[in-house]
Amino acid sequence: MTATPRPPRTATTTAPPVMEARRWLEGVDFAARPLINVSQAAPVGPPPLALREAGVAAIFGPGTNIPDAAKGVLALIRQQRTAEAAE
Repeated sequence: MTATPRPPRTATTTAPPVMEARRWLEGVDFAARPLINVSQAAPVGPPPLALREAGVAAIFGPGTNIPDAAKGVLALIRQQRTAEAAE
């Protein structure tokens, strides 16, 4: 199989560091606090289940302040975990 040639304007760019950064985390236990991938425009896996479940509880439209939206989703996750712990 032959590699697809890269366009000239990107031929001199370096490889994105996302996969290398993920290798730094090999062997780290995130059971107590799931790792949230916040790399920009480079998703390499789905977010933790709790984040996906809480994410559908809030819809953020164009122009949303991303840090505020993230705080809102984290608050939803905390509420969900508190409710589950009370059961």
